[in-house]
Amino acid sequence: MFEGQVVFQGNFSGLVFEPTEIQYPDKDVVGVTIASSIVQGLTLIVKIKNQNSRDFALLKAEEVAFELIKLIAFQFSSFHQVTRKEVVEFSANKTSEIVAGSSELNQQFHTRVIGSCLLSAAALKPLRALLERRDNPNYMYYDFFYFAIGLEDPLAQFMALYNIILSLKGDKQEQVDKFVITKQPNIHTNLPFYSRKSGMPETIYTKLRNQIGHSRSGTTVQSTREAMRKNLPGLIEVVREVIRTSM
Repeated sequence: MFEGQVVFQGNFSGLVFEPTEIQYPDKDVVGVTIASSIVQGLTLIVKIKNQNSRDFALLKAEEVAFELIKLIAFQFSSFHQVTRKEVVEFSANKTSEIVAGSSELNQQFHTRVIGSCLLSAAALKPLRALLERRDNPNYMYYDFFYFAIGLEDPLAQFMALYNIILSLKGDKQEQVDKFVITKQPNIHTNLPFYSRKSGMPETIYTKLRNQIGHSRSGTTVQSTREAMRKNLPGLIEVVREVIRTSM
């Protein structure tokens, strides 16, 4: 059986924190160490065991690194392009080898990176708790989010993002608008197409979604697509927030 550790190196994207151990919930993962600095960027060391071959061990390590990078990038609105730097002390049958590697693992979307942010030990605790959990069914929304922002057409991107928040708010547009207004109190609103007993106005996100979903008269697909393009940054932020609060 093969075991060893794989080192991944990522570009610096604004986060600084000391090396911290992650107990990754997988029987074949001995442990993970993550750190980030201005000079070295992001570093992940993934320790793997019980693999039938070196290739399987590399794939397992990359799978773990992909998941952790995805969560870190999402949590802090950061960007990471990560390379597998090297494999060290990779052993099988009491032999060991050092294997150099240089392959791009993943590239993540970012919305804002401002200067550098130093994470204290206290700030790392919730991050570590997030990275060590795998029992929340809402984890799939991270993948939905990255799928949505990877779409090229702004209309498709907007509709996919809106469907995430709609799903997490019980498929009720009124609850979507209520959440949006609490997070973005200055968001443009208007009277809803259909009156609501609560008096809750309709946000621009719901209005634009319904211009496509319900073919509202007096609108065109082209003008709606352009309006969606302009409002995508705000929608991305509110979708990030609803996913964070649902975990």
